[in-house]
Amino acid sequence: MSVAKEYFDQISAPYYDFLARAKPLLDIQDPLHYEQALALVEYILDCKDDSADDPLNPLLDLLAHAIERYENLDPELVAFDQAAEGKDPGITMLQVIMDQHGLGVDDFHEEIGSKSLVSLILSGDRDLTKKHIRALSRRFDIEPGLFI
Repeated sequence: MSVAKEYFDQISAPYYDFLARAKPLLDIQDPLHYEQALALVEYILDCKDDSADDPLNPLLDLLAHAIERYENLDPELVAFDQAAEGKDPGITMLQVIMDQHGLGVDDFHEEIGSKSLVSLILSGDRDLTKKHIRALSRRFDIEPGLFI
């Protein structure tokens, strides 16, 4: 028996088992599996160490590729990307927060100030300050870099 066949015989069953279990997240076809893949990536990032040789890195690569492929084919996500293209990342992030949390311009008094200031920021007439970004990051538990 060749070394290649012997090795294949040892790894093929666990490999096919992995593929069967992971298929819905590696070939994402619907919003439910998309959300599950995103949640799994977050979980893995919390669990793994940050070394380049972490054995979970290839799994993250597979999931990231599957997520990207789904995002590039989903009409709603493609439309969002096109709408966000060229916009200030701070404005886009603020709009995403508002949409995800069902908030309006009058819901940011603590973090930004008056609703007229929030409106000016959303229209691009004013910029988010570092103070605004820090406050928004704390409130929504997100990285400040997402606004930049």
